[in-house]
Amino acid sequence: MEQSSRLKIVVARIETGLKEDPRSEKVLGVEGARDYLFTKRVVEWIYKLVDPSTVGVQNFEPLLLAAWGHTLYRWRIPREKYPMNTVGYHQWRSAQSALSADEVDKILREERCDEAARRHVRELILKTTFPQDPDSRVLEDADCLAFLEMKIESYLDEWDEPKIIRILKGTLEKMTPKAVELAKGIVLSSDANRLIEKALT
Repeated sequence: MEQSSRLKIVVARIETGLKEDPRSEKVLGVEGARDYLFTKRVVEWIYKLVDPSTVGVQNFEPLLLAAWGHTLYRWRIPREKYPMNTVGYHQWRSAQSALSADEVDKILREERCDEAARRHVRELILKTTFPQDPDSRVLEDADCLAFLEMKIESYLDEWDEPKIIRILKGTLEKMTPKAVELAKGIVLSSDANRLIEKALT
């Protein structure tokens, strides 16, 4: 599917913002800004989950824009700003999502994007329509798949096994059956695969 010129401009602006993330890491053999690398992989998973030629440009573009923008500038809000407990964690994530939604909407307004599309992108980033909206399920699936592929290995030494299994269970329970099957095909270490199997059972 050929992308519209406006979509290309918006994505390029979001990419520029993502590359401003001062945290650098090497993932899957590639080094770069952390949120940029993660977001690129989320977008790649979107294309594995959805065939854009079957849904049409108008329906696919908001999902694609939300995928590109859902982590934009979230590094600006450090975890330490909120209590180091479960409530604080969710407050932190909500604040990050609100920041990303606002920044993406600003770009969309400046590029004169359709109001309905802007509203849909915002809903997807804020997850206000999850899980009822099919697009919200796709974005959540892609985000979870990228997390499993790129992040879970780094937590094996940081977290104890019960915590990892609890987080994996929560992640897998949010995913559609199609995404869970895709997750089973991700190449990970034997330890990570063992824990995923335990979480699935």
